Amino acid sequence: MAKAETIRRRAPVTARRPPVGASPGTLIADPAARRSELRLTLMSPDKFETIENASIDYLNTHCKAWPVIWLDCTGLANIPLIAGLSGESYS
Repeated sequence: MAKAETIRRRAPVTARRPPVGASPGTLIADPAARRSELRLTLMSPDKFETIENASIDYLNTHCKAWPVIWLDCTGLANIPLIAGLSGESYS
């Protein structure tokens, strides 16, 4: 008789929750989170440009000059940076 395959269990995930009474959408920084970095890719029919470690200011100044922009955000350790992405100054 063949032995049954052993199935490994996943490690339990503990969710970090905002404090009781906090408004919806409150961001909580995880001390173990990866450092926040922005990578901005600017595209047009003729050319493209990729900017590593971009800032929100760079996004605000260049978004009107390019027809398509792609913003890649990795890491959630910098709460002010993440909160600044929801601003309407670059839309």
